[in-house]
Amino acid sequence: REVLKYSKPLTYQNCEEVETNFNNHLDQRKNEIIIDFSKIAFLDSAGLELLLQMHNEIKHRGGALKLLHLNELCIDILKATQLIDVFRVYEDMNKAIKDNI
Repeated sequence: REVLKYSKPLTYQNCEEVETNFNNHLDQRKNEIIIDFSKIAFLDSAGLELLLQMHNEIKHRGGALKLLHLNELCIDILKATQLIDVFRVYEDMNKAIKDNI
């Protein structure tokens, strides 16, 4: 399991950095990646596309991508795009860790 924390919005400007970091953890055979959104204020369509790609890639490998501490705006964006049920979303780190893949 790995927890990734970012302090910038998840937008097209930052996606390459996030994707590289994610792929490095996949290469280390991490099968559970938690992205802590506590300091991510916003995500755009490129960020959503990247999250979906990351979700599919880790799921294909038998793992899970978990999203933690999303703010109301990010939750609203996931709901508006009907992706809220695709991702595993948590408000509590302990619940995210205890939820089996």
